[in-house]
Amino acid sequence: MCKFLMSQGVSLAEDSQICNGPFKYLIGASIDYLASAASENYVAQGKDPTGDLESLANMVIPKCEVSLNTLKHFSGPSWLFSLLLKNIDPLLMEEAAFRTSIARHLSWRPCLVTPEIIRLALGEKVLKNPTTGSPLHYVAHAVGFTFAYVALGSPLKNGYLSPADCLSDWFSIAQDLVIHGIGLNGLDLYQETPLQQLFWGIYIGFLSVTIDPTESMPDNPRKIEMSQLTVLLRNYWLTPLKSFGVDLAKYGEEEKRTPGSGNWKALFNRWTFRIGFVLIPSFMGYQFGPEPDDWVLYWNEPTDRFAGEFWKMIEQGKGDEVMPGTWVD
Repeated sequence: MCKFLMSQGVSLAEDSQICNGPFKYLIGASIDYLASAASENYVAQGKDPTGDLESLANMVIPKCEVSLNTLKHFSGPSWLFSLLLKNIDPLLMEEAAFRTSIARHLSWRPCLVTPEIIRLALGEKVLKNPTTGSPLHYVAHAVGFTFAYVALGSPLKNGYLSPADCLSDWFSIAQDLVIHGIGLNGLDLYQETPLQQLFWGIYIGFLSVTIDPTESMPDNPRKIEMSQLTVLLRNYWLTPLKSFGVDLAKYGEEEKRTPGSGNWKALFNRWTFRIGFVLIPSFMGYQFGPEPDDWVLYWNEPTDRFAGEFWKMIEQGKGDEVMPGTWVD
């Protein structure tokens, strides 16, 4: 269809007459198809074996006006994303805010989007001269999301055979940002640090893996142990940061001093409120030090759910049995 229309001299620009006719959604549909088909080939074989998809993309996309919305919701291979970027206004691509906006939306779907696409979205200019903490927040969120897949042994859908390999590439981006001076304790729009976004990413990733629409939530058998979160934090966040030259003791101290430090309990309360069957303990705090193994997350099993049973035993007892220390008539 694309070939026929173009052979008839029809413009595929979004402001052309075709957009007011029956082919209004041709551009978006074509790009969506290319992304979907290319992604399937990418996952199955690592490349487009026939070249047909790449040929079609090279024919159609340069004739289109690629929208910001298309980039934000992209889910396909990096070669196709790179081709889309080439058809964006060069002046827009020079703006760091424009690029980070694309990266922010893409990073919330790390199961489908590869680290390479985030790298392309940010561009070398932003990576080498980060003027805001936001890019690191996005990467931390994606790392946390991938944590969940590592912990549960679930495959990603972005072409990586191993979630651990995907993590390695996320860390490569984080390393570029850290080395070039981005702050590890900066606050984003939600007044959260990258470390807090990392744990929020774990929640989103864990939920996306474990929730089966055919199962009732309370009966879902897949749970995450609190001790597992400490291990994940040490192995997949703190250890790479230390290899980048980050002083972990200073990092932990600054994390506690940040204005958003009080958000920790609220962050984990969101977990327990929304998926109480997954995370029952409440977060108490954390210990930090110069080595990854010095860091420990502390949790407290809430006693509220036992309170009713306790008072029932005191008030009613069981036959002649009396609770020690209670009043006896």
